[in-house]
Amino acid sequence: MVALFVQTLMLMAAAYFVGAALACLVRRALHRPAARPVPVERRVDPLPDASGPAQFARSTAPAPRPASQPVPGPAPAQAAALPAAAQDLKRIRRIDGETEAGLNRLGVLRYEQIAAWKRADVIRIGKELALGRRISCENWIEQAQILSRGGDTRFSRQYDQGGRSEAGASPRPLKLADAIQEQSTKGDARLQGQGAHDDLKRIRGIGVLIENRLNGMGVTDYEQIANWTAADIERVSQSLDFKGRIERENWVEQARILASGGATEFSRRVDRGEMDTGRYKR
Repeated sequence: MVALFVQTLMLMAAAYFVGAALACLVRRALHRPAARPVPVERRVDPLPDASGPAQFARSTAPAPRPASQPVPGPAPAQAAALPAAAQDLKRIRRIDGETEAGLNRLGVLRYEQIAAWKRADVIRIGKELALGRRISCENWIEQAQILSRGGDTRFSRQYDQGGRSEAGASPRPLKLADAIQEQSTKGDARLQGQGAHDDLKRIRGIGVLIENRLNGMGVTDYEQIANWTAADIERVSQSLDFKGRIERENWVEQARILASGGATEFSRRVDRGEMDTGRYKR
């Protein structure tokens, strides 16, 4: 019995040691140690030679700064633009030499300046030169707008050809009522026209029939109507049998604008084909 017990203990001890040995082998096979990194040789620079202090001093001296480049200064200011050459403002109807000189004194030298005038400018210039309502009534701005674009008005063409200047002539009446009171001194000569015909239907109140009757009387362009006197208006009214209509519809004022190369609201609508001018029979 005792011998059997001892044998059992020895077998158990042997089995324990064998199991432990196997466990160590398996563990070592599964867990291999990682490869160690290869050490990198670090290079160490030699110390400077103490026997060469001058060389050492030169090596430690700060590097010389590069020569500073000159900073470009501001570009020289361009010379102020020279004022544009003055234009002949007398090519605008009713501007004479004296009026032109006054405009030049105020700095008005060119057509585009007059063409750009606003109401405040008209009032200011009118007061400075004592022009009253002449600027508006004589259509300076409308004429200047055409001339500034390189165009011509009827008056400017006559002026360029050496025709009679109206600058020194007596100014037109500012209102049609004044024109009616004005005495005629030139008779029927005013009614006779020459040259190309204008489209008189661009004047409000003139239709095809009236235009034909006016043409038959020798009235063919805006210039003639624009220069009618009170006697001319009376004579045409009697011939066409509609007394008071010329004054009521402001033919003369409309013709003045059209003769200067400008346009009225009605003439623009006619040009766009929005008005049936044939309905003005009488």
